[in-house]
Order: sequence, then structure tokens, then C-alpha cells
Amino acid sequence: MKILLTGGAGFIGSHTAVELINNGYNPIILDDFRNSNALIIKNIEKIIGKEFNCQSSEIFFTSCATEANNSIITSVVDRFNINYIITSKLEHHAVLHPIQELERKGAVID
Repeated sequence: MKILLTGGAGFIGSHTAVELINNGYNPIILDDFRNSNALIIKNIEKIIGKEFNCQSSEIFFTSCATEANNSIITSVVDRFNINYIITSKLEHHAVLHPIQELERKGAVID
């Protein structure tokens, strides 16, 4: 199962990422580092004992613009054939609205 984890560099998201990885999943982490820091990703790597195996083409940086969030979420879900999304009701509506649309199209949201 491919999982998109929004806010994966925040406190709750990073802990969720570690648990997913420790349970054999390979989550795709989406975060704009608005309330976190890119160094969190390095800390996750230290906790799980390995570096993330990704290509530079798989790393997406966006600003806080609604259009960027919508575009990146739908593009990542399509590109990586994701059918399971973990998010928080605390996310900005620019993140929640595209996720709600994906749910209407059949994605499982948790």
C-alpha cells in the first residue's frame, strides 16, 4: 500500500512516519516546513537507522499557495498511484480540499 503522509515533518507527522516505516510501509511525506524544519527528515533517518531512498525528482518543494498545494497533492497521488492518505483536520484548507476530492474519487483518508 502506498501512503501519502501530509505534515510528515511536524511533531505528530514525523512520529507517524517512523511508525509507518518501522511497520514496513514507505510513506511519501508532504510538508511545506511552515511549522517544522527540514532537519526533521534527517532525524527520522537517524531514528529508523537508514537514509531515505529517493531521487531528487521525488522531492517536491512548494510554497503555501493554494494552487501549489492542490497541484502537488494530486500530482503525487497520480504519479505514485497512492490510494491511502494520512492527514490531520488541522491542515490548512488548501491541503484538505484536494484530499477531500481524492476521497470522493476513492482514496482512503485517515
